Formats: sequence, C-alpha cells, structure tokens
Amino acid sequence: MQTYEFYTTVNEGIIVIPKEYKDKIDKARIKVILVDDEKSQKKDRRAAFGCLKGKINVPDDFNEPLDDFNCDFRKYDNYNCR
Repeated sequence: MQTYEFYTTVNEGIIVIPKEYKDKIDKARIKVILVDDEKSQKKDRRAAFGCLKGKINVPDDFNEPLDDFNCDFRKYDNYNCR
C-alpha cells in the first residue's frame, strides 16, 4: 500500500487531487481519510508542571502597597483609603 499526503480544499464535497498524484492513482481503488487541518494543528495547551521554573522573577517587595494607589477614595461610597 502506497501513501500520499497533500493539502487541499474541499469544495461542495469534491476533493481535488494534485496533478503529481493523478497518474499514480488513476483508476485505482483508494482509501480516503479526511483530517481537518485546523483541529489537527491545535496542541494540548495544558502546561507541564514546573515548565516556567526560573523564567519568572517576583521582586521581594511584590506584596508591598503601591504609592500610586494611595489616593483619596473617601468621596466614593464603599471605598476606604489607608
């Protein structure tokens, strides 16, 4: 059994076989397997545990309050300033 792989577009249920393969499979009984290329190219997006180790640095003062947000929110309801 010979296998040929190529990309094509299905138009109204018709699959166009590229010219370079037409002579090889003319009048032959063939088996057709359809694979939707968009779905086959998607990879499993689950990240492997620890894959970002050493790539992300968090500064020591990460949890400290930011001075930029010390404004007067008292004029708004339900807000409290420090």
